[in-house]
Amino acid sequence: MNPTYAGRQELPENLKIQFRNVAMMVPDRQIIIRVKLASCGFLENITLARKFFTLYKLCEEQLTKQVHYDFGLRNILSVLRTLGRAKRENPKDTETTTVMRILKDMNVSKLVDEDEPLFISLVNDLFPNLVVEKCSYKELEHHLKEILIEKGMIFHPSWAVKMIQLYETQRVRHGMMVLGPSGAGKTTCIKTLMGGLTALGTVHKEYRLNPKSITAPQMFGRLDAATNDWCDGIFAALWRRTMKAKKSDNFWLVLDGPVDPMWIENLNSVLDDSKILTLANGDRLSLPSTVKIIFEPRDVDNASPATVSRNGMIYMSASGLDWKPKLKCWLANHKLEEKHTQPINHLFGQTFEACWKYASAELTFVMPVLQVNVFQAVLQLLEGLLPCLQPIDEEEEKRRRNLEKNKAKKRYDEDGNELPEVDEEDPYKNDYEQTFIFSLCWAFGSFLEDAGRLKFETFVRDSTSVRLPSLDKGTTIYEYSVNPRTGEWQHWNMMMENYVPPDITPNAYGDILIPNVSSIRTDFILDACVRLGGNVLLTGGQGSAKTSILNAFVGKYNPEERLFMKSNFSATTNPQLFQKTIETSVDKRMGNTFGPPIGKTMTIFIDDLNQPEVNSWGDQITNELFRSVIENKGFYSLDKPGDFINLADMLYLAAMIHPGGGRNDIPERLKRHFFVLNVTIPSDEAIDRIFGTIVRGHFNSNRGFTEEVCSTAMKLVGLTRVLWKNTKEKLLPTPAKFHYVFNLRDLSRIWLGMIATQSAVITDEAITLQLWKNEVTRTIADRFVSDIDKEWFDAELLNIVESSMGEPALQMVKETKYFVDFMRDAPEPTGEEDAEGETELPKVYEPVPNFKTVSDRLAFFLEQYNEIMRGANMDLVFFDDAICHLMKIARAIRNPGGNIMLVGVGGSGKQSLTKLASFIASYKTFQIAVTRSYNISNFTEDLKILFRNCGVSGHKTTFLFTDQDIKEESFLEYVNNVLASGLASQIFTKDEQGEIVTELAPIMKRECPRLPPTPENTINWFLERVKLNLHVVICFSPIGETFRIRSLKFPALVSGCTIDWYQPWPKEALVSVASHFMSSFHIKCSPEAKKGLFKTMASVQDSVAQACESYFQRFRRATHVTPKSFLNFISSYKDVYSRKHDEIGDMSVRMDSGLEKLLEAAESVAILSEELKVMEKELEVANQKAEKVLVEVTEAARDAEKVKNKVMIVKDACEKMVAEIAIEKAIAEEKLEDARPALEEAEAALNTIKPANIATVRKLGRPPHLIMRVMDCVLLLFRKKMNKMESDPTVPCPLPSWQESLKIMSGTGFLSDLLHYPKDTINDEMVELLEPYMTMEDYSTATAMRVCSDVAGLLCWTKAMGFFFGVNKEVLPLKLNLVMAETKLCGAQKELATAEKKLKKKEKSLNQCKEIYCGAVAEKQRLANQADNCRRKMTSASTLINGLTGEKERWTITSKNLKEQLGRLIGDTLLACGFLSYAGPFNQEYRNQLLTAWKSLLKQKNVSFTKDLNVVEMLVDTDEMSEWSLQGLPNDELSLQNASIVTKGRSYPLLVDPQGQGKNWIITKNQYNDLQITNLNHKYFRTHLEDSLSLGRPLLIEDVEEELDPVLNNLLEKNVVKSGKVEKLMVGDREMELLDGFTLY
Repeated sequence: MNPTYAGRQELPENLKIQFRNVAMMVPDRQIIIRVKLASCGFLENITLARKFFTLYKLCEEQLTKQVHYDFGLRNILSVLRTLGRAKRENPKDTETTTVMRILKDMNVSKLVDEDEPLFISLVNDLFPNLVVEKCSYKELEHHLKEILIEKGMIFHPSWAVKMIQLYETQRVRHGMMVLGPSGAGKTTCIKTLMGGLTALGTVHKEYRLNPKSITAPQMFGRLDAATNDWCDGIFAALWRRTMKAKKSDNFWLVLDGPVDPMWIENLNSVLDDSKILTLANGDRLSLPSTVKIIFEPRDVDNASPATVSRNGMIYMSASGLDWKPKLKCWLANHKLEEKHTQPINHLFGQTFEACWKYASAELTFVMPVLQVNVFQAVLQLLEGLLPCLQPIDEEEEKRRRNLEKNKAKKRYDEDGNELPEVDEEDPYKNDYEQTFIFSLCWAFGSFLEDAGRLKFETFVRDSTSVRLPSLDKGTTIYEYSVNPRTGEWQHWNMMMENYVPPDITPNAYGDILIPNVSSIRTDFILDACVRLGGNVLLTGGQGSAKTSILNAFVGKYNPEERLFMKSNFSATTNPQLFQKTIETSVDKRMGNTFGPPIGKTMTIFIDDLNQPEVNSWGDQITNELFRSVIENKGFYSLDKPGDFINLADMLYLAAMIHPGGGRNDIPERLKRHFFVLNVTIPSDEAIDRIFGTIVRGHFNSNRGFTEEVCSTAMKLVGLTRVLWKNTKEKLLPTPAKFHYVFNLRDLSRIWLGMIATQSAVITDEAITLQLWKNEVTRTIADRFVSDIDKEWFDAELLNIVESSMGEPALQMVKETKYFVDFMRDAPEPTGEEDAEGETELPKVYEPVPNFKTVSDRLAFFLEQYNEIMRGANMDLVFFDDAICHLMKIARAIRNPGGNIMLVGVGGSGKQSLTKLASFIASYKTFQIAVTRSYNISNFTEDLKILFRNCGVSGHKTTFLFTDQDIKEESFLEYVNNVLASGLASQIFTKDEQGEIVTELAPIMKRECPRLPPTPENTINWFLERVKLNLHVVICFSPIGETFRIRSLKFPALVSGCTIDWYQPWPKEALVSVASHFMSSFHIKCSPEAKKGLFKTMASVQDSVAQACESYFQRFRRATHVTPKSFLNFISSYKDVYSRKHDEIGDMSVRMDSGLEKLLEAAESVAILSEELKVMEKELEVANQKAEKVLVEVTEAARDAEKVKNKVMIVKDACEKMVAEIAIEKAIAEEKLEDARPALEEAEAALNTIKPANIATVRKLGRPPHLIMRVMDCVLLLFRKKMNKMESDPTVPCPLPSWQESLKIMSGTGFLSDLLHYPKDTINDEMVELLEPYMTMEDYSTATAMRVCSDVAGLLCWTKAMGFFFGVNKEVLPLKLNLVMAETKLCGAQKELATAEKKLKKKEKSLNQCKEIYCGAVAEKQRLANQADNCRRKMTSASTLINGLTGEKERWTITSKNLKEQLGRLIGDTLLACGFLSYAGPFNQEYRNQLLTAWKSLLKQKNVSFTKDLNVVEMLVDTDEMSEWSLQGLPNDELSLQNASIVTKGRSYPLLVDPQGQGKNWIITKNQYNDLQITNLNHKYFRTHLEDSLSLGRPLLIEDVEEELDPVLNNLLEKNVVKSGKVEKLMVGDREMELLDGFTLY
């Protein structure tokens, strides 16, 4: 292994220790060379080996240190192999000649220009007096010349030699690198050589791939995560194709892109002798002998020596192909006549070289530039301007013919006089010199700023022989255009003479482009280049209108011929995203060819081209793909690796900010494909002209403005520019103020605010100046981070007004007025409103009279908001600062496409104020709901919904986006695009765009009837609606580096928004907030003390802010205090005060009641002694009365006892009789029990018979015989009349009486009679008559069911009756005896009743006597108890009084102390709650300092407090602290303080716990509460959180780092919605109940 190479890692120590390290030494190369030479047959091997070795040693020592130089063993071996072949091919040559030639040929190819002479000199010194002719390949060179001529190029010897060197290298190497600067001809060299080799008979094909435009898995292959199948990458797929190709075909795999170790190290095994590519799935692909691998980078700075030594190097320097052969080639391609080529050649020869040397040495280009870039720019402009180079179409040909005819023909007037010739422009005339000067100046000037352009013009005028035109004083050649035919120069302003200003309205404001010199000339050059199909790149400072110029340029396109697509690059734009963007914008034509619809061309505009991140190897991978797209006219499909997608009819425009100052440059090889044009900031006159046009378009008499207002507005144009320019020069960006970037967009925003006014409001100069001050302050000064900057700006504004407009204007502008558009009420309903009945508030932008009025108005809106919005419970305090911020937000979002960035610490009210401002403006507020699994796909889906709302539904929407919503940095990519250009269409697929077109077409037809309803127009109209209706409000925290890094990566975050920087709440605001939340809260103190409390609370917040800064300076530990902390402080104060007030109040009440009881006891003893004497007398009387009643009771009891004995004798006789009857009854019932089953069966059978069944039987004409017999049995049992007993002829039984049966069945109570049949009436005769029927064989239930199931139950019943009679016969005598016994019993019971009646009378009289006696005894006992009670009370009271004589004094003191403590509670609570809310992040020292500072604040404000207050003892009782000790918490003061913050703090605690003591304590503390321990990376984290919430269990999240899961946001902020008695909150996308037992650690 090579541990020191770039891209290689050191082995871990625990792996390294498993191996024995062996250091490899550099071998003796001279011996190796000698042995190899001898093996090839060289006889002079000793001498030649020494020379070979010496040459390489000298090369390593004396040549410059280039990364691509390799004079090591691999190079030596490849040279030795070539020597062997050369000796065999040329046996006549001497050995010295062969070695010298091969050493020279195989090394010269890689040398840079300055090393080549030294190397030749070394070779000549080692091989003196030896001249070697170079090997010639005549046939190959012949074919190469033919191919170059065919391609329209020339055979330039110094460049063509590189093709021969490449040819020689590829014969001995299978891996080669062709490297060199852009424009050196590397690609053409490779392609031409391949063509030459194909012409020689061996077919050569190329697969070209840029490895830097794809990821390593996309290049080599990857495992599909879903299916676990292997998917080949593009390179692997191309490799496999070469293996399957014909054996006669040769392939060159050209890897055309920068080299870095991350991908090229994977090819080491391919480039060395093993020639094997090993893929991650274990496949080993060997390199066929017909395949070569060629790398085509600019340099190999990032390649390791291992890579360099494995490749043959061909270095192509820029000097090998300078501008002269290119010019010759260009002229040859255009097939110009000598009269055209001669002056062009002459002009170039005179000036170009000198100008390049001067410019590269003396001038500062806006970006690194090569000669080839400038030379191409000159040629491109000449080609676009010179008439002789323009293509001649039919119309031009016709015009030329007519001109020839008119020249030959003389013309006469009516009198016959010959007219002079009309001076028509000669189509054949070319002013080469002036056109060349224009092209030369702009080719160089495109890379220069205004100062550099002036220097360059001076140089050309003074130091070259070309004739520059004479110009007006104070102007430069760059302010003029040239007529390429006549050579006349004309100022660009002449093109603006016919300009008609557009209608100035806020909605159309974003599309207005007021022409100026800069925009006109840029448009002219753009047109010249684009007509030729060239790509153009505009570069310039921020706000130089690059994007606007390009948008205006493409806006002139005929949509029937040209389509347009825009894409914004940012720091996170990756090649895949860019490729997807292109794929969605083109249609399939045929095969693998894509492009715009046939007959059209597509222009793709890339804004912020240099924004993509530069990786650690210095490459912009996104721009590498872009270069490949331009060079190869397509890219490889990522879905089908190996398939190349060709793009046809494409043109590329781009814009970028100047590189430098932290901003990237674009790759040199990409730059070469563009005409680069630097767009300078317009001059002061141009800026005034632009905004003067806008002002005149709005502030004019046609719109009702007075002359005074119009003239004042015009004066303010220059003032605004001066103020903007001074601010820009004075307040420069720094790392802390990186957003102090002022450009023309700021001026544009100022005047957008100015024109959104009405003449009815802006009536005089004073209000115009106040409006202007409001707009410039909102746009420029609101971003300032310090009061010093704001004060400077205010002073500068007043100075400029005073110096330009005088003292009266100064007095007018000194008064600060805020402007808003929500102060007016809706008009009274007239009955003609829309069906919805909603009337919008009139939005008139007007000054506010005072803050009190605005505050009342906002309170009204807040009440409405809380009523309308579900779950909204916003309780805002409208102090002056909050009102100001809300007005700033309202101002920003009222303008079409207005966006604002709010920068402030958490809890400053950014989101609340935005939601309210959006509600006031009648906008919808859109916010994403971030969950654990929320990713870029979810974000784009949410954006689609947002864009549809704005673009299709037409709803004005505020998109509220906070830094907590940024799960992935790529989210900002889309937000950046939206801010930069309102870009929305690219996230929609073709199908989705089709849906939008379908939905939007009828709306567009109604609102824009003149616009043709093509899909392109509909989508463009959709984008315009999105721009107008969408307002992005971004809320960021300035804490840390993240905000600065993001702002630099995504420039539109700053440039696309008005910035409002939230300063810390002022003290007045803090007092207002405290007063708002606590004025109605009862505190036991005077009103003055309460006001002092509010002020002290505000001072506490300020003191903590200062402590945070001091703490950071001293310990480098950042801690922050936010408005949210203050609100928590207030809430904690109310909670703790209420709890402690109740607690101390209860103790005080108990003490007072104890003292009262002592006084009562002393008074009661005296009263009790008097009462006791009376009670003793009454007790004596009661005793005598009780003894008298006792004698009477004894006598009555004796009489009652005698009667009771007689009754008991009668009762015993009755009971004996009852026992005998019960025995007899049991015997009878036992016998009857035998018959019960049959009776129950019969009853069940009867229940199956329904009246309908009887009716069915009755209707039978000829019923079955069995049924008739059954009915005969029924007749017998019911003792009904029957027919005369005759024998039935058919069956051996009596003839059935069916008619009688029908009669009985027709009775309504037939079934009831059966059920209630008197079974005891059955006698022997009836059973005897039934016998013949029942003994018949077919008289059974089964037969009856078969014959007629309707009445089968009757048969069962008849049989049961017969059976019952048999049993009942034995039971009947028993029943009779039972009846007789019961009659005797009845008589005995009557006798018993008479005796009992007599007994009751006796007992009643006895009871009356007893009651009298009991009453007397009770009275006696009561009096005795009272006397005892009285004695006991006296004793207790005396004992208590004697025992508490000392306690009385102590209780009196304690009661007094508690009352005083209640008075001091106002200050004590502040100290305790301040400690809970603020002290957590600080160490012990700072906590003590804070408490001391707060006590001094309380003292100053005369707020009572306990001087030696122990915060922990106040918050926590002793029992709880004892529990903590048992749970393992250390007993030191700091630990107890921390534990009190954890348990009593209002917010959930975050423990910075390096030793784990806090964690262990929490686990022990909650061991019986089902504590759930998890971490943010746990796969079931979301489940753990939801379970803990729903089950009311504590949750401990371990190993928390700087980033928290967004799903916790609502929980940490306690955004709880009450639903009845249940508290609910949103956890991600789910609503969860918050139960009492839940706690989060």
